Amino acid sequence: MGKCKNYFINIFLIVFSTYIPLLTLEIFLALKVPNFKRNSPLSYREKLDAIKNEFKPFYLPNQFPQKDQPFLSIGSLPNSNTFYCDEGYGLITFKTDRFGLRNKDSKWSDILIKENIFVLGDSFVQGQCVKEDYTITNKIQEKSYFNTLNIGVSGSNPYHYFANLNVFLKPIIENLKNRSFILLVFYDNDYIERNFLKEAEIKKNNNYVVNINQNSLSLKSDYKDFLLSKIKKYYPFNKDELTIELKEKYFKDNIYYQILTLRKTRKKIKYLINKPKRELSIYPSKLAISKLLEICEKDCLPLIMYIPSSNFWDKNVESGIFKRKLKNLSNIYNISFIDGEEVINRNNLKDYSPNSLHLSEKGYEKIANLILKNIKK
Repeated sequence: MGKCKNYFINIFLIVFSTYIPLLTLEIFLALKVPNFKRNSPLSYREKLDAIKNEFKPFYLPNQFPQKDQPFLSIGSLPNSNTFYCDEGYGLITFKTDRFGLRNKDSKWSDILIKENIFVLGDSFVQGQCVKEDYTITNKIQEKSYFNTLNIGVSGSNPYHYFANLNVFLKPIIENLKNRSFILLVFYDNDYIERNFLKEAEIKKNNNYVVNINQNSLSLKSDYKDFLLSKIKKYYPFNKDELTIELKEKYFKDNIYYQILTLRKTRKKIKYLINKPKRELSIYPSKLAISKLLEICEKDCLPLIMYIPSSNFWDKNVESGIFKRKLKNLSNIYNISFIDGEEVINRNNLKDYSPNSLHLSEKGYEKIANLILKNIKK
């Protein structure tokens, strides 16, 4: 009995002596590394209210299981009341358009009669997390005569850009008679590893997801049904499922829970273990740019843009490398390159949102003005 007792005491001492230094490190990281404040008590209550009122979250295309990753959605649920995020400006809500994107649906009725700018990218293009008035596309439209379409989807990467260009924008551009621009926007997290399986899948997928009948555009019903089936299979969908997930997420985002479970320490250790294996490549971005040039060979004017990451919220040691490589590609392909760092200061917190890594209302406006300046050249 005494030996068994000593055994458990020794086990306890080993665990305790290991955990306490890790806990100390976690507290240090919690004080040193900025915490994204996306789930405040107010935001939590607002999301609960949104769920009760039949709002759905914006379903992200990069969160399907690996076996379904070759399927890259162009957006979330079409024509859906959607709650999005809160990074200091309150909970953002909007209704998605007929393609599951963040546009007033009436804009799609104007593309055949107006000059258009299609802005393609990730959460920065989508407008995370600001109200509609402050999105890049809305600011451009507000200050010009262009019909400006938001093709931004949170969680996207260059493979998604390629897919959206190929199966969504390509058939639309081919049917336009007026002048159009396509702006492809990159952020530092688009500097990713190559995925050969995904490359093979997106290159062979030429099934358009949009119907074009004379003066009307619509989403193909088989794509819409397939997307809905995937969302229902892998995501919480009804009120009860969404409420349970939200409560669990809110609990796990609590600072005390994060510290006691060593979240930052575990993330740091995982990063250090995987870092030597990461081989970041410009090729996925090159692939997307090549598809952009192919589409715009006759029918539109291509541009690419780089948005810098915050040195406070999202410091990235590879950002300078990625920017230089993007700029080099723009020179090789003779395509206009818009450098967001001309107006966004990595060290200026006012250019970024109050509580996270995305741009502030003023930051998005600066980017929109810079785009217009380059288009009017």
